[in-house]
Amino acid sequence: MKVGSLVKCTVEFRCTVPYNEILPQVEMVYVVRAVDTHENTTGIQLEEIINDENFYMINGKLVKTECCFDVAHFKELQPPMEIDIEELLTIDSLV
Repeated sequence: MKVGSLVKCTVEFRCTVPYNEILPQVEMVYVVRAVDTHENTTGIQLEEIINDENFYMINGKLVKTECCFDVAHFKELQPPMEIDIEELLTIDSLV
């Protein structure tokens, strides 16, 4: 998964939310805003859900960050689109 990927949430989050975080909803589709890796854990942040930065215990370390959601709970539906700006500027129908 990369920034810009279209993903679908595949599980219902049943975790405690210490800071009243907004959580993804099962079967909903989101766009990946950021990918955050801490040692062996990879989480994503979503364009449609923005939470405040708070302190979280990640791999035994206290880290101030926006909460991330485990990539294992999402299925990538579409990778990010890549557009070559030079090619786009030469399309006759756009000029």
